[in-house]
Amino acid sequence: MVAILGGDPATGFLPTTVPARLTGIVKRVALVDPASSAKDDAWTLREELGEIATAVFGPPQFIPIVMPP
Repeated sequence: MVAILGGDPATGFLPTTVPARLTGIVKRVALVDPASSAKDDAWTLREELGEIATAVFGPPQFIPIVMPP
């Protein structure tokens, strides 16, 4: 997840271009001791990530993929 966002997984560095709310959840879930985030279940994390994504990127949109003939 860190690498996809342009960061360095070995050090946990995330670029400043990643929105702060997204950085917070990534660090909490992916970079911190897994035992500390064990209290969060997958559905709770999914909901929180969905709320952050909507706040940062706007509501989901359908973008059709046009395949060449």
